[in-house]
Amino acid sequence: DVVSDEGSDSFEFEMPSFSLGDGDGNVCEAYVPVTVVDDIPEINFSDLDGKTEASIDSGATLTGHWNVNFGADGPGASGIVYLAIATEDAQNPLVQAINPASGSSINVIIDGVNYGTLTFKADGTYTFQAQPEAQGTIYIALGAPDGDGDIGYSENDNGFVLNIGQSEPPVYE
Repeated sequence: DVVSDEGSDSFEFEMPSFSLGDGDGNVCEAYVPVTVVDDIPEINFSDLDGKTEASIDSGATLTGHWNVNFGADGPGASGIVYLAIATEDAQNPLVQAINPASGSSINVIIDGVNYGTLTFKADGTYTFQAQPEAQGTIYIALGAPDGDGDIGYSENDNGFVLNIGQSEPPVYE
């Protein structure tokens, strides 16, 4: 029998019971439960120190790491990862598909403001080259579907936070 909740990503098999006996006539009955859990992709996007927030000067370059672990199901048929970049009050956030196998370069333009260029490399690194006059905070998030359609998102609820042209990160109250 299979025990599962409708729409659940895990289920448990109830195997038939079996008996074991010894030479003295002692008998023990048991069953072995097997639980199968459907994993979802795990995404990491951080700076070189593993932090999910960074500050850089206008015109500067930030380098960091990113990766997607698609789990047992492997990547979706297209192998595409989705990128979303926004500001706190963005009317038109940037949403774009990237191909992790070949790398991608994206001009980060949100509501007409050019913040810089984000380049994903196939080796699992990225660079962000800020525009010389760029100022503000952008939020970078990734989403990736696996082979059976589950979607994983960046591990931090807000994705990666990048403060550009600010020596100290802003304080939000």
